[in-house]
Amino acid sequence: MMEIRECLNKSIRDVTEERRIQEKLKFLATTDSLSGLYNRAEFMNQARRAFAWARSNNEELSLLIMDLDHFKNINDTFGHGAGDEIIREVGRIITTSFRKTDIAGRLGGEEFAVVLKNASLEDAMMVAEKFREIVARKEVIYEDQKISFTISIGVASINGNTENISDIEDVLKMADDALYKAKAKGRNCIST
Repeated sequence: MMEIRECLNKSIRDVTEERRIQEKLKFLATTDSLSGLYNRAEFMNQARRAFAWARSNNEELSLLIMDLDHFKNINDTFGHGAGDEIIREVGRIITTSFRKTDIAGRLGGEEFAVVLKNASLEDAMMVAEKFREIVARKEVIYEDQKISFTISIGVASINGNTENISDIEDVLKMADDALYKAKAKGRNCIST
């Protein structure tokens, strides 16, 4: 009887350990290690699902594409460690600035994206401006140096069953075009 109980306990421990390992592997496969946000692949998976849901339920959905301004200068001036710390800080700011239902990811380099579910273009513009202001006021201390940084944001939106927009990539393209407008306007601003 004792042997059966020991064997059962060992099996439970093994299953629990296996489940913990599986959860860790899933986290590593879907999360950007620097920012703590979804990596590009998982962000796109989640964004596609949100887009499909919005279209099928005639809901609003907005997308922000955000790019750190003059990031190369930060790396060149303060070093890549400083750049990494800026990326980590932006990940923390995004995590605390958006709703739990929003989908946030690091697309690569210094580019981030957030899908805002059930958010109109006007809502998204207000949220984007608030976020831009928070970033502009932030300073990161790295090796006893204060580093300020700003962000440019492109905003795009759909309202349910938009005929000329067939997938999330179309919305990403719209937001990316808006981001380039923001950069052309002098950076540290938002555009549609």
